[in-house]
Amino acid sequence: MHRQKKNFRIEKGELMVYLFYDMKKNIIITLLLFLGVALFALTPEEELFSEAEIRYKAQNYSIALEFYDNFVKTYPLSSYTPDAQFRKALCLFYLREYNACLKLLDTISKRYKSTKYFSYLDFWTGMVLYYQKDYTKAIDNFNAFLAFAGDDILISQSLFYKGIAEITLESYNEAKDTILRLVMEYSASVYYPEGISLLAYIYYKLKLFDEIIALVETITTDTFRPKLQEKLIFYLAEAYTVKGITDKANTLYRKLLTSSPEISSVAYRRLFLYEQSTQNLASMEKLLQEAEAHFAGSYIYLADFWVQVGVESFKRGNLELAEHLLGKVWNIRTREKINKAIPLYRSEIQLKKKNTARAKEILTEYLKLQEDTDGSVIIRLGDINLGEKDYAAAAGYYEQYLKKFPGAQRQTEVSYFLAYTYYKQKNMKAASAITAEILKELKSGKYYKEFLKLDAYLLRSRGNVSEVISAFRNYLKINPGDVHARVDLFKLLFLEKLYNEVIRETGELFSAIPMLEKEDSWSYLLAGYLRGLSYVAVKNYKEAIVSLKVINGITAGSAGLAAIVPYAFFYSGWAQYKLGNFRIATDEFKKIIDNYSRHELVAKALYFTGWCYYSDSAYSEAVKYFSRQLALESDKTLAAKTTFFIAKSYANLDKKTDAAGYYKDVYIKYPRAEFADDAMFEYSLLLAAEHNINDAVKGLANLPAMYPESSLAQEASYKIGEIYFQNKDYKMAQESFYKYRARFPGGKFFDSALYWGGLAAYNIKEYFGALLVWEDLIDKYPGSVYRADAVLKTAEIHAANSNYSQSVEYYTILKRDYPAEAADARVDQKTEEIRYRILGLDNKEAELTALINRNKGANTTEGRKAILELAQFYIFTDDPGKLDLAYNMLLPVVEKSGEPEIKARALFLTGEYYLHKKDYIKAGNEFLKAAIINPTNKDQMAISILKAAEMMKLAGKIKDVQDLVKKLEENFPESQWTSEGKKLLEGIK
Repeated sequence: MHRQKKNFRIEKGELMVYLFYDMKKNIIITLLLFLGVALFALTPEEELFSEAEIRYKAQNYSIALEFYDNFVKTYPLSSYTPDAQFRKALCLFYLREYNACLKLLDTISKRYKSTKYFSYLDFWTGMVLYYQKDYTKAIDNFNAFLAFAGDDILISQSLFYKGIAEITLESYNEAKDTILRLVMEYSASVYYPEGISLLAYIYYKLKLFDEIIALVETITTDTFRPKLQEKLIFYLAEAYTVKGITDKANTLYRKLLTSSPEISSVAYRRLFLYEQSTQNLASMEKLLQEAEAHFAGSYIYLADFWVQVGVESFKRGNLELAEHLLGKVWNIRTREKINKAIPLYRSEIQLKKKNTARAKEILTEYLKLQEDTDGSVIIRLGDINLGEKDYAAAAGYYEQYLKKFPGAQRQTEVSYFLAYTYYKQKNMKAASAITAEILKELKSGKYYKEFLKLDAYLLRSRGNVSEVISAFRNYLKINPGDVHARVDLFKLLFLEKLYNEVIRETGELFSAIPMLEKEDSWSYLLAGYLRGLSYVAVKNYKEAIVSLKVINGITAGSAGLAAIVPYAFFYSGWAQYKLGNFRIATDEFKKIIDNYSRHELVAKALYFTGWCYYSDSAYSEAVKYFSRQLALESDKTLAAKTTFFIAKSYANLDKKTDAAGYYKDVYIKYPRAEFADDAMFEYSLLLAAEHNINDAVKGLANLPAMYPESSLAQEASYKIGEIYFQNKDYKMAQESFYKYRARFPGGKFFDSALYWGGLAAYNIKEYFGALLVWEDLIDKYPGSVYRADAVLKTAEIHAANSNYSQSVEYYTILKRDYPAEAADARVDQKTEEIRYRILGLDNKEAELTALINRNKGANTTEGRKAILELAQFYIFTDDPGKLDLAYNMLLPVVEKSGEPEIKARALFLTGEYYLHKKDYIKAGNEFLKAAIINPTNKDQMAISILKAAEMMKLAGKIKDVQDLVKKLEENFPESQWTSEGKKLLEGIK
């Protein structure tokens, strides 16, 4: 819908001149035609119509209208009636009876199509609508006429008025095409000069300054009316000014200084401002004096000059000159009515000087002197108070405006600010009432989005966030291109933790507007920031890093979003930390530490930098940053954590004394902090490591009392027993593990307490006590890591106490439930040993017998070794019955053994057997066999020879004794065995 132009002054004032010039021209042509017609005798019908025509052509439209009306009533079926109706319509037009004219033209188009003027209906309908200011419909009718017209005069006239209508509607491109056709095709038309002027004006409005220059410099304007010539010179000067051709522009402006006031005032202003730009104070003063002298008889234009130059000086930043010129008009405010621009701009000057009170004073005084006809001063007072956050005062002015100017052009704007001030005063009811009322009708426009946002905040104040989101979505369906509204929606979605929706919709925004970063960096960065934070929230850290990396101090600062930069660094660091990229994370956190030393995030950045170093095992660096954070003395909760991790870092650096001090600080300074119980626990363990058992136990014992809900309460109680056990105080360990079990029945360390409590009892030889707790562990904790060892030790205790059936039972459990552990413990053999004990064998005998049987006797190396050990056991017992058993066991070893060492040992034991049988000759022979069977074992060889010599001496074989001793002397001259052999020769002759 086009808007009507309100300040079309120069051109619009001449339109009536053009129109009546047309009328006069048409009358002259019609009279000439009339005089050229032969006079005939007329019928009454013709005579009546002729009388009407004569009055019409004489421009006596009131009388002509009566005659035409009488004719139509008298001769309704006459062939002249359609033409008479058309003439009636024109009479009504010239008499400015536009509604009646329009109605009649419509009737003619439907009922009197035979009129010879039918093709002119659209033209005259367009003219009527033009004068009724219905420019859009007028243009439609002119277009309809031009589509079929053949009358050059009316065509040029249609183009002229159509162009003016389009200018009035500010449809300058359409007007350009229309007027270009007029001046290009109808240069002989009376509308041509005016068309050139209009075309220059259109170019001026479209900023086509090159076209203005080309147009005015190439046409001849000598025949144009002086006022048209002045206008064209003015437009050309304006074009030169814009193009920077100041010399030519100023020359033309000087020619215009004596033209009409509306043009000369602009010329003076342009020249003055040019001299101002060159700081030519003398020329400025001269022009000011000339202008004041020139407009001395026309105060209106003089004041306008002061105001226009003053305003322009204000815009150029020359506040003192602006104040001086505007003050000239302001000084006569009590005598003359002044333009409200004066107080408005003077108040703005004061605002720029930070003198808000004076700014309000100027506007308030103006309201006392003059009526604020459009409310702009009242609104400005409201705005100034709003800027000062004096919401009550601002609301008072906005209320005054709405009461005084109901339905005014700025009603929506002021309603918004009034609702906003109510909102800021927490008068949600009043704010909501205005907002709801406006949104009933308002569906677009500058303040539609503002009302929607305000409505959203009002809904949010009542907790209706879903309605807020719905309101934004509905709005964006109508205005999807409102990027800022989309960003506001992202904020709401984020606040509602609808992170996946934020991710999806920001992605849609970036896809829809790929150049958003360049076109609207504010929206681009804020949307990317919210997208990055949403990715952090859903733990998609890689994408979070991608979204947040575009935010830095330079880009965000230039977009007015410097405040989000440290937060972007922080969450980027957090994402890197969560991905295990600790060193990269510290780089992000350090950006906050190094560049935003007073920011609220510094403490957390220091903490997480320390935490990253701690996680990366860089404990010295961790201590450095944790200590810096602790020095800030900010958040007590964070300080407690920091102190704790300083202690942990020192502990990892094996600086136990430092660690202990910080652990103690945590639970002493921050006894209710998250890590206080951990600190107390760790401190106690450090005391234990330093063998300060009493204080360690005391600390651990106090922990469950101080922190009954702590997850460490059980472990602390359990650790007491463990500390005693490690320090070999088994009695206290046994007692402590018992106390733990009593206090935490079924606790998470219960099976451990059973096992170590049993082991403590075992170590102080309280085997029955050990059995009690281990059997409880075995029965109730089938999944315990200690069960296998408990089963084994229980079996061993039972075996040691000759409880063989119970022992076998537990060995069977071990073999069934823990086959690997059973194999390592040689359970099968131990079980077999027990069976042999049951058969009456002693422990050693049972063990070796079981071993021989499990290793297939003399058929295996292990079996043969066991036979040798058991045979030796039997030979050296006092049981004669087992001596022959030993000999029978040795025989297969000697026969089957291929290992010289084992065979030599078997022959040696066979010699011992014969010695015990006192068969010295056989004994000696077996010892000699043992000596030669394994020559690599020198000791075995030497002792075997010595034993053979002893046997021969006992058998009385002196010569053999001497030979054997000689062998010892030859082979082992300095050995103990040779010395022993020589002793055998003592007393022998």
